Amino acid sequence: MSSSIIPALIPRAAEGGPEHARHAALPAPPLPDVRTSAPASLRWEYAISRVDSSGRVADQSIVRTLAWSSAERVTVTARNMQAVVLRRDADGAHQLTRRRLIQIPAALRARCAIAAGDRVLLAAHPPSSTLIIYSMTSLERLLIAEHEALTCGARRRRRALIPTPGGLSALEIESRQRM
Repeated sequence: MSSSIIPALIPRAAEGGPEHARHAALPAPPLPDVRTSAPASLRWEYAISRVDSSGRVADQSIVRTLAWSSAERVTVTARNMQAVVLRRDADGAHQLTRRRLIQIPAALRARCAIAAGDRVLLAAHPPSSTLIIYSMTSLERLLIAEHEALTCGARRRRRALIPTPGGLSALEIESRQRM
């Protein structure tokens, strides 16, 4: 058996006639800018980062998105033991470090089950100057119903489409058995 290289098939403009050449030369339409199509109140920015042994999160992209400066005063709270919420507050009891690192207090890390080395989802909402920090475990808890619906639903749809030897799908057989 001999192997040979097969050249790529690239149609020439002239092969399809003048009409084909005209369509081939048209530029693709621009993609919509989804960032500007959403109202400002719905804009969120996300990042995933690690928490160090002192509870600091070093992601600078989120801090820039929120336009927070070093020594920015914030109020830090926990929400349902699933998320740490930071809000810009001139009277806040906490502040960013001089290197603009986010500091999660030890009590809130413990309450939300965030340990050193854990990855966290940072969700920034610039219009309200709010940052929400989710542990991966909390994020999984929040998304598990959606994931199960998508995966179980997909399995059920695939099963419904696969014909049995009698020509009926599995769902058709189930519905007939219930009658």
